[in-house]
Amino acid sequence: MDVTAMEKALSMSYDKALSGIAGMKGAEALAAEYMATGDDLEKQVDMLIRNQVIKCGASGFLTSLGGAITLPVALPANVLSVLYMQLQMIAAIAHMGGYDLQSAQGSIETGWYQGGDDVDG
Repeated sequence: MDVTAMEKALSMSYDKALSGIAGMKGAEALAAEYMATGDDLEKQVDMLIRNQVIKCGASGFLTSLGGAITLPVALPANVLSVLYMQLQMIAAIAHMGGYDLQSAQGSIETGWYQGGDDVDG
């Protein structure tokens, strides 16, 4: 996969993470759910991360249940679902931190977090 195709895939995944997909909330709705707890921001973010990690782990476990026979279909499905959940989590945390997810800056910052770079320098 070339860089352009990867950028398009990430951009599409990011858009889906913001808007949500069937049966799953978008990033802002997910953030609002955790912000409604009334805890301080750090506890809200910790709870969000913990729950998203559990979801990603469950996705991997369920994907592996089919064994080697389902692997050609299950592995790409798992990678996409985990990518979606991670982008959703990162965007939700950015929203909780006050970033505008629709702006170019919010999108860039979310991408940097996904890539592992330090945004503030």
